[in-house]
Amino acid sequence: MIKRLLVVALVFTFNVCTAYAADDFSAIRSTLQRIVKDIPLDSIKATSIDGLYEVQSHYDIIYFYPKGEIFFLGQLHSSDGKSITAATRDKVVERTVASLDLSKAIRSGSGKNVVIEFIDPDCQTCRSTAEYWKSKSGVTRYSFLFPASTDDPEARRKSEWVLSQKDKTAALDEVLSGKYDQALPEGVTDEGRNLFKEHLRNAEKAYVTGVPLFIVNNRLFLRPDIEAFEGALVEEGALQAGVK
Repeated sequence: MIKRLLVVALVFTFNVCTAYAADDFSAIRSTLQRIVKDIPLDSIKATSIDGLYEVQSHYDIIYFYPKGEIFFLGQLHSSDGKSITAATRDKVVERTVASLDLSKAIRSGSGKNVVIEFIDPDCQTCRSTAEYWKSKSGVTRYSFLFPASTDDPEARRKSEWVLSQKDKTAALDEVLSGKYDQALPEGVTDEGRNLFKEHLRNAEKAYVTGVPLFIVNNRLFLRPDIEAFEGALVEEGALQAGVK
């Protein structure tokens, strides 16, 4: 987070986007980098407001106006009230999750509709949503375990146990069913502990801060929304390549 930035919320009516040459972005990047010093600038592009640029810095979005060397971190809204900043951040998460090594996740089901989820084994919402996914045919689900509190010994133990088992899919189903809510499972291995650490690293890499979080056919959902899930499966499922 950039501590020196003033957080503001602006509402703009957008104009036609002005085209800029690629060389302009290099100059703008250099100018902003001089101002913000060691803060990483991952990407930069022109917005639909003349002279204003959108810069991605990890999960943060910086808006920069080179003419006055003015920049800020905050929510940019369109005239219909929608947050353009939130939409940009969603795209950052979607791209990052798409780049994760899914061989480390727990795979359930088989089909062209691809669901990637981050869940807490003790989260009731995660459990009820898991039942929904199990009821859907043609869905391949990849689960990463990310307890809401990584310091919670019970959730951590359950996660490490699931990832210690040969049949991780069956083990996850057992945990999500509540089977081990009264007595924690035995048989955690070093392999399971290490794999759980990889799940946590993947959550950090994808900027996951809360669960459940879903990517359904490349679309981000920060909370369960059955109607939206159904739309994503119907509208986009046929476009998915075969699952490897």
